Amino acid sequence: MRRLLLQFFQNEDGATVLEYAWIGVLISIAAIAAFHAISSQMRTWYWPIVNNLAQ
Repeated sequence: MRRLLLQFFQNEDGATVLEYAWIGVLISIAAIAAFHAISSQMRTWYWPIVNNLAQ
């Protein structure tokens, strides 16, 4: 039983999956922040055009 527990704690196969998950989360957060910044900038550019076309 002790050997089984030692093997379980020394096994690092799941660590790689967790690292990839963290990388995916960080990339997703950066992408959401970038999309939000881009959408805010586009809104300030295109609202005057939309308002002029609506008149």
